[in-house]
Amino acid sequence: MVRRILAVVSLIVVAESCALAEISSTGEHHTSRLLGPADQTRPAWAPVRPLLGNRDFTPLLDRLLKSDDASECARAAFLLGMLAERDFADRIASLLRHPQRSVRVSAGLGLGFLGDERGIHVCETVLKFDPDWMRYYAVYALWYMNTPRATAVLKRNSSTGIPMVDKAIRDALKTRHAVPTGQWQPPLEEGYEPTADELWALVVDVFIAESDQWWHRGDFSQTIRCQEAALFFDPTYTEGYSLIAWLQWSGGDDAAAIKTLRRGIDAVPDSPDTWGALGQHYTTTKRCELALEPLRKGVELGGDHLIRRPYAHCLEKLGKLEECLAQWEAIVKECPDDPAAPLNAERLRKKIAEQG
Repeated sequence: MVRRILAVVSLIVVAESCALAEISSTGEHHTSRLLGPADQTRPAWAPVRPLLGNRDFTPLLDRLLKSDDASECARAAFLLGMLAERDFADRIASLLRHPQRSVRVSAGLGLGFLGDERGIHVCETVLKFDPDWMRYYAVYALWYMNTPRATAVLKRNSSTGIPMVDKAIRDALKTRHAVPTGQWQPPLEEGYEPTADELWALVVDVFIAESDQWWHRGDFSQTIRCQEAALFFDPTYTEGYSLIAWLQWSGGDDAAAIKTLRRGIDAVPDSPDTWGALGQHYTTTKRCELALEPLRKGVELGGDHLIRRPYAHCLEKLGKLEECLAQWEAIVKECPDDPAAPLNAERLRKKIAEQG
C-alpha cells in the first residue's frame, strides 16, 4: 500500500520530498492547507485547480510566459489557467503560435481552464494524441469552455479507449458548468517573492496532496494523473516515477512501469534514486540479471544501504560472492546498528572460504 506524509508547505524553503508513510492527522491538516478552501462547485470527477484565485504569483508567472526556456513558459501558461487569471488570456493566446509544441499545448489547455474557446483546437488535438494525463485535462478544459463547439468535441471523442479519459468525458457531458469558488492563500511573508523553483515545488505538493485523495478513493488512474502533473512541473521529483511505476506494475502493466522508470533515469541521470528504482523493480520481479547494472550505477552515484542491499542479494544470486561481501561490509559501516548486515557479511566470508 502506497501512503504518504506531505511536507509542510513553505515558499521560503523549497518543500521537502514526500515520503511513503502513514498519513497522520497532521498530514491531513497539511493536505487541507495545500488544497486550499473547499470548492463546493468542483464536480467529483474534476481536478483540483492549484492555487486557485491567488494573485501573489502572477508577476512571476507573467515573466515566465516570456522565458526562453520552453518548459518554464509551458508551466506558466498551464498554471495561469488553473489560477483562473483571465487577465492573462490574450498573453496566453499569443503562445498558440510558439515554435515549441509543449508551449502551444499548455497555452491551449490554459485557455480552456479560463473558459476561452481559443484553445479548442489544441484541446481536441491533445484529446487524440497526447499522454493520458494530458487528455484528462483537455476534457476538463473543454467542459469548462461551456460552449456548443466544445461539447461537440467531447461527444465526437467520447471513445478514446482510455478508461479514465472516457469516464471523464461521460461525466463532463452530464455535469452542469460551474465556476470554481474560493481563494488559496499560502503562508507568504509580506514582501516575499518566490523563485520559479519554489513555486513549482509548491505546485508539486498540491498535486501530491490531490493524488492522496484519489488514492484513498481507490482511483489509481487519477493518482497516476496527479503524479504525472507533478512531474510536468518538476521532472526531478524522483519519487513520482517510482510511485507511477509501482501503480502501473500493480495494475499488470510491467512494460509501462519499466518505461516510466527509464523516463526517470533520462530526466535525472545523476540520481541514485532513479537508477535504484529501476534496479529494485527488477529484483522485485525476480530478474536479477537485469537489476545488476542499474543497482550498480545507483551505488556508484552514492546510493545508500537501500540500494546496496538488493544489489548485494543480486550479486550473490549471480555468483559474484566477493563483490557481494564488499557490499555487506559497506552496509555494516553505514548502518552499524543493522543486526542483519554483520550476519550476512560473516555468512559470505564463510561461503567464500568454503569455495576457496
